[in-house]
Amino acid sequence: MGVHCYDEYSAEVSKTGLVTNQQARVRLFCLSFVSGMPFLEIGLNDYKRQGKEVVRRKDIMPMYTERWIRFECLEFHSSIDPGAYAKDHMIRLRPLDGCFFEVLRFRVRPPKGKELPLQVIALMKIAGSKIEIRLEAMVAAFRSRKAHQVPCEDIQIRFPIPEAWIYLFREEKHWGYGSVHAKVRRPGKVKNIKDKLMGIVQHTENSLIEAAIGDAKYEHVHRALVWRISKLPEKHHGAYKTHLLRCRFQLNSFDLMPESFVPHLEVEYTMPMATVSHTVVRSVSIEQHEDPDRVEKWVRYVAKYQYRVEIDYVQTSDLDIDAIIDMSVAEPEKAMAHIPAVHKPSIDVEAVKELHS
Repeated sequence: MGVHCYDEYSAEVSKTGLVTNQQARVRLFCLSFVSGMPFLEIGLNDYKRQGKEVVRRKDIMPMYTERWIRFECLEFHSSIDPGAYAKDHMIRLRPLDGCFFEVLRFRVRPPKGKELPLQVIALMKIAGSKIEIRLEAMVAAFRSRKAHQVPCEDIQIRFPIPEAWIYLFREEKHWGYGSVHAKVRRPGKVKNIKDKLMGIVQHTENSLIEAAIGDAKYEHVHRALVWRISKLPEKHHGAYKTHLLRCRFQLNSFDLMPESFVPHLEVEYTMPMATVSHTVVRSVSIEQHEDPDRVEKWVRYVAKYQYRVEIDYVQTSDLDIDAIIDMSVAEPEKAMAHIPAVHKPSIDVEAVKELHS
């Protein structure tokens, strides 16, 4: 007998990291393989049941919590009687044998001003025909599992790429064309630095995509540059450690500059805990079964995060120099004022459209 508790969180984040809109809901699923037609009772940490719980010791699930939450917009499976739930707020049903089905769903109100587990900053610099995409991923304060904190897993950060630039992220391989993969390079670490200073080893050329952790490549399914990270933070990582992805390329004379860019990127990841709603299955009991003591019971918690982050598009004079931070620049205002002209293709776009129309 398995109970699955899924938290689903969606939000919109500004370029400064401020959450402008957020929604959250909880979906409870059940998967059972039992003989006969037993009754299943599930008790949650509903604030209306606080101090009114009457369950057997063997039915209590080993998950300690002091949080009691408020359910809103409840939706039940057809096998559940809403009138019976309104009396004692216990979920009673006859589980479908061998079926993974949704028992109920409800909404919760996530707290305002709370720090997101994974914070992402997206920046695109445009210096004439030179383009730089910069992504920074940072995990908030992380503690051990004993302190009820868990890492982010299966992270996907999808930065949209204009259709005219897709070919820059493709390369010819042995069996046709494929996507260019990122080179793993951690900032502050240089391989064979002694040999490079002595001139024995040649300096490494800059790659199209460089990532400090994980893998990144263009995926045509999403029409985006996808940065995948299996887990953050790692065991040796501390809190608020920033991980960087950088993508640099230069437009050719025949490349088009889009009239407008997609304003947001998408972020998806999971956490193996109900970190959004703090829902807890406090008890699972089985009645009218031939041997209820031998039925194995377990609960699985998963939180699925999905939010859109606003992209900061900036026109600058040079990709490598920041006139405000760089101390070698004598007059930063004058250096910032000189911005190269926006890239324009050598072909007449309007004439080509008329030719093919």
